[in-house]
Amino acid sequence: MRKIIWYLLLPFVILLSSCGPMIEKFAIETQEGIKEPVKILRADYDTMISEGKSFVLYIASSTCSSCKKFSTNALNPFIEESNVVIYRIETYLIDDVINYVATPAISIIKDGEVVNTVNMLDNEKHFTSKKNFKSYITRYVTY
Repeated sequence: MRKIIWYLLLPFVILLSSCGPMIEKFAIETQEGIKEPVKILRADYDTMISEGKSFVLYIASSTCSSCKKFSTNALNPFIEESNVVIYRIETYLIDDVINYVATPAISIIKDGEVVNTVNMLDNEKHFTSKKNFKSYITRYVTY
């Protein structure tokens, strides 16, 4: 009898354990002709958070060679193709608010709350090409 119950429950256990937290996709701003991230300051970020905005934030450093490579090979081509507005902030302006390990980093923010942050050390694949970045970002957003 125990074996029968186990075999009946096993598919449900596997199904539940394999599913990560479901985050409902949300629409983000688009702007015709945009070619690169929109630079913002900490005050802009704070306002967007307090107003409960949903957006994608690119955390970068102007001296980071990996950030420059990511921008050239993946981010800017994605923005130019999709017309998606992605905001860019310098690391020193955001260090005390968003937990990230390295740059470049991307934070997905929904209704003023950070729902996901990934950086190049976590998963380099997302940062290597427009196709891989698009695959990552479209898990969370529509445009």
